[in-house]
Amino acid sequence: MQRFSRSCLPKERVEKGTNDDSLDRMREITGELLMIWGRQDPHVPGEGRVRIYSAMAEARLNFAWHAFNGQHAFLRDGGPRYDPGLALTCYGLAIELFQRKLGEGDRPAGAAAGAGESRH
Repeated sequence: MQRFSRSCLPKERVEKGTNDDSLDRMREITGELLMIWGRQDPHVPGEGRVRIYSAMAEARLNFAWHAFNGQHAFLRDGGPRYDPGLALTCYGLAIELFQRKLGEGDRPAGAAAGAGESRH
């Protein structure tokens, strides 16, 4: 899992010695990305998300970007910020991506088992 540089956060929150340089390494990413954010998450403020989005767009990455009215960890069902409705929506986005990328959706025609059958 790709972690984004803490350099997008205010200087007082940058952890020394972590060598997080993912914003500088964006062009190394070759897969499709699904980005899910909580707008009320204080750990990556709005200006940090803008920097991340801009770096991804500049690197011409293949990504989907979703920002929801949610707190930090709104997908984690073990805490007070959990939002089951938003979690279900986000799990659906992830499942769609997995089915498309890990299933037959991206296979070249004829590569699937039963190559003589038409895909539908």
